[in-house]
Amino acid sequence: MPGGVPVTSQHSLARAVSVAAALLLAACGSGGGGVPLDGNPAPLFGRVTKVRGTPIPGATVRLVEDNKTVTTDSSGRFRIDTDYRGTGTLEVSMPQYAPLRVQVLVGDGVEKLVWLVRPQDYDSSLAWKIFWLVTDMPDPPAPRWAGPVIVYTVDRSPPWNSALDPLLKQAEQYWHLVTAGAYRLQEGSSPHYILVKASDNPCNLGYAEGCVSRASWNETDGIVLAEIQLRPSASLAAVVHEFMHALGFGGHSDRPGDLMYTVGSYPGSDEEAAIFCVRYANPVYVTFSQIQIPNPPRCSP
Repeated sequence: MPGGVPVTSQHSLARAVSVAAALLLAACGSGGGGVPLDGNPAPLFGRVTKVRGTPIPGATVRLVEDNKTVTTDSSGRFRIDTDYRGTGTLEVSMPQYAPLRVQVLVGDGVEKLVWLVRPQDYDSSLAWKIFWLVTDMPDPPAPRWAGPVIVYTVDRSPPWNSALDPLLKQAEQYWHLVTAGAYRLQEGSSPHYILVKASDNPCNLGYAEGCVSRASWNETDGIVLAEIQLRPSASLAAVVHEFMHALGFGGHSDRPGDLMYTVGSYPGSDEEAAIFCVRYANPVYVTFSQIQIPNPPRCSP
């Protein structure tokens, strides 16, 4: 429906997930320290898994800058010995998975923890709930942002807490990975943007860590405006959850442990990652029944 009809309103959640545990995964590169397979230092080493941590053996990992390619072992681990140092480009691929292209810091001695998303994990019944398609319409619209860069701007006036800033970066990284590097959240300014601000009582709900208070879309541009309110003490799970609402996933999973459950857990499930990927692999404006699992696997049209 044109004319800026709201797609989300007063979406609440509460969750308690420690930031320390959530920071184990970072999109453009680093997780906990470690050593490569033989115990010797290596310029580039890491692990390829699904979102829930299931190892992906046999994945192809390529460092673009020196064209070196390796294959992950049975634990999903890889090692590339290279003289290259600095910011590099890592390409990761595996049959049935969306190929990933991300930037990593090479030679810092930090293990790279990388996710791959399998679009075939898409669950239409779960997607219906996560899209919040509670409606009398038999085939409701499911708009998304145009991208590939989706801009958010931050109102850091009180009661903003600087502890939220690194969580915004983690939300950027999460989104970049679950869309296989095809889309990026980026702080900046744009006519179409997500406004993020702090509130001691998000959406006047009393108990919520965050909410999306409003969003607007049209048939031509998809979603063009959203506003996220975060409690100053919001967790990483809350921040990422609310960004997913603002990105077009306005509902909640009915499965405990999912990111989009009312009390969400980071990083969520493989099925949720597939839903995020598949929706953004389809055109900006489609109805629910028109959403197709992309072939070949990918997270962009």
